[in-house]
Parts: sequence; structure tokens; C-alpha cells
Amino acid sequence: MEREVLTVRQAAELMQVSTDMIYRLVSSGELPAKKVGRIWRLHCSAIQTFLTSSSKPLPEKREEMVLT
Repeated sequence: MEREVLTVRQAAELMQVSTDMIYRLVSSGELPAKKVGRIWRLHCSAIQTFLTSSSKPLPEKREEMVLT
């Protein structure tokens, strides 16, 4: 059975972005989500709609800088 609702981590894995990117998209209103208790949930159809209608590409994951 396919999941209809995802956690932020699952959505990030599906979209191949960081969890921080998912939180930014949710905060900006670009990606609809619901908070259930303390946990954000994203509907698969909302992610699909976002991916098919988004006119700008998602930024790539940020690599952590290592200072020497």
C-alpha cells in the first residue's frame, strides 16, 4: 500500500533535497503541509503538484563546509 502522507524526512528523500529545504518550502507557503501535534505531514498529491507546477528548479543540497 502506497503512503498518502509523508513526514518531512520522507518528503525530503522523495524530492532529493534536505529537510531544511522542505521546512523552507512549507514556511514560505510554496509546499502545503499540516502540523499534527509537533510533526509536520505532507500529502503526496501536494508534493506531486509542487513538482509538476514549480517553474524554478530546486536548489541542490548544500554541502557542509569543512574548515581547516
